[in-house]
Amino acid sequence: MRACLKCGEFRIESATDPGTRVCRQCELGRQATERPFPSGATDEEKAEAFIRESGWRLAITMLDIPHQYTVRDLASPDARKTTARGHAGFEWLVSWIRENGTRKRWGPYEHTYLVVGEWEYWTMGYPVEETTIVNRQAVGPRAIEYMESQVEEARSR
Repeated sequence: MRACLKCGEFRIESATDPGTRVCRQCELGRQATERPFPSGATDEEKAEAFIRESGWRLAITMLDIPHQYTVRDLASPDARKTTARGHAGFEWLVSWIRENGTRKRWGPYEHTYLVVGEWEYWTMGYPVEETTIVNRQAVGPRAIEYMESQVEEARSR
């Protein structure tokens, strides 16, 4: 075990990447408090802030069904694979999608989808505290054009 540089506790497993210097608990705490939503922001403004400030990855294993996702990493000791804006914002967005979205079928599955701007967002339905991915697919013309270029680039690699 190694000591966390923030709290000093021996919480980092020795098998963890040597570059990991902060334990998972400290990293999740930092994410939860790092970027609060602007006070007085509407739900739409909060969603737009989360979306704008998160990293979105192309689902390269599903190029025939083009979509992107952002991740909240709960598995690694320092949450280093997280691309989402932050832990609290992630849980807020997942709850907001589920409370305000529309249930639709996709193949044998049924999920709750919510359109924000030119994108439609959904999760896979796990409990909020266990959810690690928010997906999105393009539904507006600029977003569709952007996704087509991303898919074309990925296929050319």
